[in-house]
Amino acid sequence: ISSKRTIDDLEREYGTRIAILEAEYKKIKYTITAAREIGEHVISEAQVDTQYILNLLSNSGNVSFEKLKLPVNFHKLRCTSESDLQVKFVKLFQSLPEQMKPWGIRDTLVEGYLKDPIGKIDFTIIQGNVVSWVHVVSLIEIKSTLNSKTSHCEALGQLIDRFTTIFDLQKNRSFIIGAICGDSQVEFVWQNREKNIKRSDLLDLSFTSQTIGMNMLLNMVTASQMQLGYSPPEDYKAAVSSVCDVDHEIKILHHLRECDFIPKVITFGNLPENKK
Repeated sequence: ISSKRTIDDLEREYGTRIAILEAEYKKIKYTITAAREIGEHVISEAQVDTQYILNLLSNSGNVSFEKLKLPVNFHKLRCTSESDLQVKFVKLFQSLPEQMKPWGIRDTLVEGYLKDPIGKIDFTIIQGNVVSWVHVVSLIEIKSTLNSKTSHCEALGQLIDRFTTIFDLQKNRSFIIGAICGDSQVEFVWQNREKNIKRSDLLDLSFTSQTIGMNMLLNMVTASQMQLGYSPPEDYKAAVSSVCDVDHEIKILHHLRECDFIPKVITFGNLPENKK
């Protein structure tokens, strides 16, 4: 064994993999969400490597909190609940200059969330305009606070659970990085297809001054596909087949009139009367 990888490292690595697989088995057998259990194991066993993630998300310095043109009332927005915090993050991401947004940052807390399978997450970062699993670049989960162990574990578990689905539906993806955010802290999580996990640990995040956590978050939502491990789908069939919702399929077809592929739901005549 290489000196860089000790027995403890290997035990921790495989322990994390086993925990995730066990949680997936529970979900299949009992149809329950084991987010907290996954999160607890990730916290205790995943490698904390802040520098690795910092290096991965480094950029040329074009995006920083100090350069954002925030709404005049931004600092007065209250954050007494998770929904309040969601609104504040929406305003934050909307203040990014358009030329610095390589991806769509969608608020998918209540609607427009990922489907087939359903995968609710607070912010879905996508390529293009259609929220589908094959176009997911990154994810952000919001909790009112990460100071609570329960909230911290649940957020991590939800993120890792969505990562699993992304790897299932993005066959060429080798790794993904996402974030969980609270009112004053943020944590970044990296995972590869082999279920190795690295996390940054909790970092300071502020809506009033520049912090490493906020700058890394802005770097993440404006990072390149290489930095985030994303590869666009090879064809539009993948984009359509990953979406079960009829309205989404109609929207895709509207943009792909030249495409000779017709989704099964259209071919088989299964559209509701008001959709025909």
